Amino acid sequence: MIIDLYRQKFNIQNKIIKAVILGIIFSSIILLTQWFFSEFLLSENGRNWIFGTDRNKPFWVPVGAFNYQFWDFDMTPYGHKVPLRPMNILGFITITLYTAVSMYTALHFSNWLKKVKR
Repeated sequence: MIIDLYRQKFNIQNKIIKAVILGIIFSSIILLTQWFFSEFLLSENGRNWIFGTDRNKPFWVPVGAFNYQFWDFDMTPYGHKVPLRPMNILGFITITLYTAVSMYTALHFSNWLKKVKR
């Protein structure tokens, strides 16, 4: 909704600038919502029949008390550990750049789809 409201208010013609601004908006919204929602899911309140955080585990992940805290690594199905890093400003900039590239691609294809006729 916020992206739609932004696009209604401001009509920027340059696709690169529009993609960067939309990437910043999208990344910020995802960071703000998912950060607090992940804390909720790790808390005792997330262990209910709606979210089911105490029952929704892959078969290769061992069950234990550590399931309700932030993991320092992720496990692949083959048992390899993938280290997880904490969020920092460089990580956020990287995510925003990936999002801006995705937004640019989406804007490019949406303009192409507007030209497609039956």
